[in-house]
Order: sequence, then structure tokens, then C-alpha cells
Amino acid sequence: MSELDWMKGCELHIHIVGAFYPDDALALGRTVYREVDWHANRFLETYQALFGVHPDPIGIFDDAITNGEASFERLRRLHTYTEADGSDYSCFQAKFNFFIWPVGVFLTRKYDVPYN
Repeated sequence: MSELDWMKGCELHIHIVGAFYPDDALALGRTVYREVDWHANRFLETYQALFGVHPDPIGIFDDAITNGEASFERLRRLHTYTEADGSDYSCFQAKFNFFIWPVGVFLTRKYDVPYN
């Protein structure tokens, strides 16, 4: 099988969260994070079940905005899917949801785009 044939059989795509950095999550979420329904789609419960940590997204955004780089690592851990998270898709989805909920509220406010 040629390399071209092999590549034709592969699916190549990117999940939007993979294209954004934690700095982007902070920039897009900084004016709307308090409006996000963090209980939607059981984000808080799912994150705790998967990672053993009860996240406090509002507190984490507050810290990152107020204290800058000193507290930014907490936001980075909620946002960034790494090799240490393993290959379980639900771990990726939990971190994706941390990013996508504030973005949805941001788009709704800025462009009147319905998001749910």
C-alpha cells in the first residue's frame, strides 16, 4: 500500500478546544464566566468523577483574572487535555466542556447567537 493510499484511509480532524490555548479560554470567558451554567450537562459532577477533583470554575477564573500567572496554572489544568489524562474520550470531553460553555455564552452575548 502506498503512503498516499494509507493517508486516504485516515480521518484527520481537529477538535476546536485543541486549537485554543488556556489564554484563549481566559480571554473569551473573562466577561461571561459568572453567567455560565456550570451544572449544565453535569460538567461539575462529571469532572469530579473523572479527575477526582471538584472544580470551581468561577473561583478559578476569579484567581486567574486577579492574580495572573500565579493562579493561571489552575485554569490551564481545567482546560488542557494532556497525555497524563489518558485515552478516555470522556476526559477530553470534560475539558472541552470547560472551554465550550463560556464560549457559547460569549457568542450569545456578543452576536446574539443562540447557544444551548
